[in-house]
Parts: sequence; structure tokens; C-alpha cells
Amino acid sequence: MPLTVPQPALTQAVTPAESRIVTASLRGARIPIECPTWCTISHAAVDLAHIEDLEHEGTPVSIRIGCEERVMQVSLNQWPFSRQPEPHLAVEATYDSETEALPPAAALAFADQLAAHADTIRRLAATLGGAA
Repeated sequence: MPLTVPQPALTQAVTPAESRIVTASLRGARIPIECPTWCTISHAAVDLAHIEDLEHEGTPVSIRIGCEERVMQVSLNQWPFSRQPEPHLAVEATYDSETEALPPAAALAFADQLAAHADTIRRLAATLGGAA
């Protein structure tokens, strides 16, 4: 029996011009899915047991402290067949696999907080270096 997969409703963040049709694997069957252009996952590479497990993820971006310590990793993320299918900003503060899903307004507020924090760090660094 062929699999029929419902397509998620498009949101403001994912419009037809910003998505493409790719092949995913679901219980051994190849199915077409809509995939945002920012998604870097090879959907055909993993055979999913449930359509709700399908995830879109963008390229992770993180800050490095020293050579190895990564903090504040962020990426675009979406689970289009879940109860909350809207794209969001996934924030992993300590690189421990625990993420916070921020909708657009919260993501912008978070960015403002980060900018203010960066200003504070610059002032402290200037104080340490004797610069004004």
C-alpha cells in the first residue's frame, strides 16, 4: 500500500520560493517532501519510522572559547509534522544537546540581549587592556 504523507502548511518563514522538493525515506519508502532552502539535512540518508521525526536543520553556528569549547550554538530548525511545525531558532547554550526553541519574536529579543552582552564584554576587555 503506498504511503501518503500530508504536507505541512507553509508558514511566513517558509514560502514556496524559499523551499524545494526533496526525497525523504519513511519506513523504506521514498517520499517527496517540501524542504526549506536553509536545511542542510540529507533526508534520504536516514530511514524514518514516523513522519513526525522528520526534521529540517540549518547549518549550526557557534562561538568558540579557546580551541575546543563551543558555546551558544544556534541553528534554524523545524519539525514540520509535529504539533508545533513552525520554523524556530534552536539555541544550545552549553553544547550539551539541550536546546531552547525560540519563535521569531523571542529570537529577536535574544539577539538584542546578546548584542548588549557583547557591548559589556567589549567594555570589560577595554578596561583590561587600558583602552578607553
